[in-house]
Amino acid sequence: DAISSSLDRPAPTRANLAQLDAQLANDELAAAETFRQTRSLILNLLGATVTAALDRYIAMFDFQNALAVLRKGLSDLNAPG
Repeated sequence: DAISSSLDRPAPTRANLAQLDAQLANDELAAAETFRQTRSLILNLLGATVTAALDRYIAMFDFQNALAVLRKGLSDLNAPG
């Protein structure tokens, strides 16, 4: 059934974030689908503000600003605090 098949799908990983980064850097339209698939991971990892900004920029196909937001969010996440 639909529920068990969705549970069988692998969870998004940091590798997906690397894929999204590369797609955004190369202005690939596939970035929109990768973002859709990894949105919950991004929300959990980077928060609502970063996710909303990515939503906005990707919807406008402004991949360079989306890339800057993603990289800043990941940088802030990895910064010593």
